[in-house]
Amino acid sequence: NCHPFAREQFAFMHNGSIREFQTVKRQLRHELSDSSYAWMQGTTDSETIFALFADIYSALKGESSTEKMATAVLATIESIEVLLKSAGHTAGCDLNLVVSDGRSAVVSRYSTEGISEGMIPNSLYVHRTPLQLQSWQL
Repeated sequence: NCHPFAREQFAFMHNGSIREFQTVKRQLRHELSDSSYAWMQGTTDSETIFALFADIYSALKGESSTEKMATAVLATIESIEVLLKSAGHTAGCDLNLVVSDGRSAVVSRYSTEGISEGMIPNSLYVHRTPLQLQSWQL
């Protein structure tokens, strides 16, 4: 049970977490189709998010694959937020997602962390020089 998850034409990766996932896992999985629920082999929020994405994608009609993936990623994030709010959770989530169909990819960087305090959530940091004055080892 590790990244990337693969199903049909898709590969999927999630970095982050749905805080308090254990308290909403049952509700979130209740939203899944029988085939998506049966596909899951693990218990992680990442696998559950991917299954939800796959169901939402399958229900969409008439868009190109890339636009459909983008619409499904956005709808997946919105579904998770609605569920968390309806359950009364305020802890939020970090949903950095990547989904690819082998030809194109859709990437999200989404976080509710720090919104009420006006903070910017953590992001990707790239080091161009060695850390702690060590030399690069290739």
